[in-house]
Amino acid sequence: MFTGTNSFGSRTKYSSVLLLNATAQAVVGAFAPQVYTAYLKDYLIRNTLVPADAALNVTFVDHGLPISRAFKTIQKASSGISSAFLMAIAWMMVSDSQIQAIIKEREKDVKHQIMISGCSLSAYWIGNYLADIIW
Repeated sequence: MFTGTNSFGSRTKYSSVLLLNATAQAVVGAFAPQVYTAYLKDYLIRNTLVPADAALNVTFVDHGLPISRAFKTIQKASSGISSAFLMAIAWMMVSDSQIQAIIKEREKDVKHQIMISGCSLSAYWIGNYLADIIW
């Protein structure tokens, strides 16, 4: 609550209510110039220092602070940690797909069937290697 005195000695009390949208950081700083503009305009009109239809504005300019060196360090560290975590998950998926192929071969016993059919062991492994490269 602000109290102002006009030139005739009468006191005027000003009060304001702040309804704040906290999602914007500059809102708190932008509120004060608007309130002060309203108080100043009211004071000047009551004391007949300006006409009632005078345009009185206070301009608010907000410039963000530069990013600090400490924040940049934390940002780099966190991006490195998240990249390492994602790479670990990617490698787990690759190894999982390779292990699935080995387990499927064990279940169906494909190598044994190929060996019985007369195929050489080297042809089996070369075929597996080529299949892994292509798919």
